[in-house]
Amino acid sequence: MRIHRRVAPLLLLLAIVSAGCDDAGGGDAAAIEISDEQLIVQAGTWINSLGLMQNDPGVWRERIERACIEGVWDPDIAMQLAEEFVEEDLTTSVRAPGSGPPSVVDGARALWTMAVNACRDAFPSGAIEDGPPSS
Repeated sequence: MRIHRRVAPLLLLLAIVSAGCDDAGGGDAAAIEISDEQLIVQAGTWINSLGLMQNDPGVWRERIERACIEGVWDPDIAMQLAEEFVEEDLTTSVRAPGSGPPSVVDGARALWTMAVNACRDAFPSGAIEDGPPSS
């Protein structure tokens, strides 16, 4: 399932609003409970995998929430988000001159790993065992 870029922010808003109404708890992807320090640690996966130095916890909180809500376990969603985030972060590159942009597949794998660490309960049954996107 693909989510149009214009619809994604509305889905995020809907998820955040509905999270405030959910007293049952558990599996709530919109309200990830992760500290800024933990987000910075998770950003290390992105930095080390791609050579893009985006480490702002505010940026990563929004991105990981999107990954958890939109379904980063779906390879198409993972690739779409990774492509968007890589493009946004190219100005922070510390990659060797002439090496070009990082691989979107590597970005999708890094994003999947970060989301597993932040919202494991949001992943459907079997998605973690299936592993990150491979191509």
